[in-house]
Amino acid sequence: MERICLSYGVAIGFNSLFMFVVLLLKIPVTSFLISLSYAVILIFLFFYFKENILNPDSWIFERIKKKYLFMLLSFLGTLFILSVIISVFYPITTADGIWYEYYGKIIASESNIYQKILIIYKKPLFLPITYAFLYLNNIFAIQIIFPLFYLFLCLAFFFRLSCYTADLKLVSIFSIVLATTPYIWWHSYLPLLNLIAGYFFSIGIFCWYSSLFPAHKQSLQTSKGFMLLAGIFFGFSSWARLEFIWYFMIPVFLYFFYSASRQNKDIDKFRLLLLPTVGIFLPWIIYIGVMKAYGEKEFAMFLTLYASLIVIYIVYARLNSNAVLIKAVILLTIAAILIVSLLFLWDINWMFIFKRLQTTLAKTVVNHFFYFFTFFLIFLFKAFKNNIALKYLSCFIGLYLIWHFALYNVGGGRWEHWYEYFTAIFSEPGNFVSGSSTRELLAFYPVFIFWIAVLNNGKYVKESKQKT
Repeated sequence: MERICLSYGVAIGFNSLFMFVVLLLKIPVTSFLISLSYAVILIFLFFYFKENILNPDSWIFERIKKKYLFMLLSFLGTLFILSVIISVFYPITTADGIWYEYYGKIIASESNIYQKILIIYKKPLFLPITYAFLYLNNIFAIQIIFPLFYLFLCLAFFFRLSCYTADLKLVSIFSIVLATTPYIWWHSYLPLLNLIAGYFFSIGIFCWYSSLFPAHKQSLQTSKGFMLLAGIFFGFSSWARLEFIWYFMIPVFLYFFYSASRQNKDIDKFRLLLLPTVGIFLPWIIYIGVMKAYGEKEFAMFLTLYASLIVIYIVYARLNSNAVLIKAVILLTIAAILIVSLLFLWDINWMFIFKRLQTTLAKTVVNHFFYFFTFFLIFLFKAFKNNIALKYLSCFIGLYLIWHFALYNVGGGRWEHWYEYFTAIFSEPGNFVSGSSTRELLAFYPVFIFWIAVLNNGKYVKESKQKT
């Protein structure tokens, strides 16, 4: 089952990327190319998931009590069916959703992405290309993909968490917490990229964490397999939403510190993390450069981040395992990226910056209003003591929130004054559901719930029937 949860995203991601490259090279989309895309997807899934790097479902279902499994499936199944009904029988009404549908039809009919109209609103082409593929295969219930992303994200969370705690009652409860969070479920039928990007990035973090800090003894091949999956999912998150190339820097930096602390440089594993993301993101950055889809400053920032990843890889490959030197390079790289990004995007006006900080702080607090209840769950459990794996996961949680605050401090808001955000959260909370500043929190929230659940259980599952 976990293989299906991951294969669904990988299949859609590779298919949209393949179609994008075909259109980028101005190759006419024919039935042969559609068949070829199917073949590429099936070949990849067969050979990659042929190895048993994921947990067999049987040992989990043998340990979990039927009442907890029934409770989880009842909640998740009901919400999934409701999402399917809304997606299939209700029209698309969101502005971005209408844009994606309309341009999906344009791409399907004209097989051309070199049209200015496609980049007027600076929207990614992940969904329009996916829609075009469905239209070319005579599938018109295009919104069905969103409930499936919701379902497979919740199930992937369940299976990954079950590896890190022996209490499957706890696993079921926290899986229900994730599935029933209104903000998550709302996006299971909204035709937007928010949940899709969140699905890719959060599962990427789960795979990254499973590679560095396995719940049980695993072979080097299994560890590398998880890291390759992490690189692929991170790549597709940045393909779905450009800004996730910014958040990808967090697991990269944490991997550096992990390697430095162990004084064990594993260039093969780092290559598996970095190169899939760099490769998947490359066609997209070429396209936005050719089409001038973004302003010069924004494009320069994306290009700087992309170039930084290349430089990081080259430097890391040539460095020895000296921990101090590696940490120094990382800190200098972080400082350079932050400075360059701020110089590109900010007008150096201190009064403007002060006012923007006020607005962003208010916006951040309001955005996290959706998660206040979940946050208090942390106080019900024991804090971790000396678990290095949880310390790294905690660092990710903290850095993600800092990254998020920094990114949306340079962008505009829906309201000009800080106090208007607190007024709106009670009078018109729907305005925050699809807001740009809340988009990345969909990627953060499953990892946040995972972190709280693992905090309660300092012991990892030591026994499993997985063959390593």
